[in-house]
Amino acid sequence: MATDFTVRAARPVDAGRLAELRWMFKQEDHEGRPLTPARPLEGAERGIRDRLSDGHRLAWVAETGREICGHVFLCLVERMPDPYEDSALL
Repeated sequence: MATDFTVRAARPVDAGRLAELRWMFKQEDHEGRPLTPARPLEGAERGIRDRLSDGHRLAWVAETGREICGHVFLCLVERMPDPYEDSALL
């Protein structure tokens, strides 16, 4: 396990590697069974790039040796209406 890493904000250009990591993560759920993905990796890459570009999702990546080795995504959501003025995005 790498102990020398940096964390930075994810950028749309990171979408390809993030899609690969997502597919690897989901494949762990199917251990021992043959894999036939129902969706192509390119579609995931495009979707991640769009989501990183729209401003409603925040993401950070961990890098070691200039290679992305981990990530975290946050999705901003609207609060339910309430009688006060603090109904901003969470």
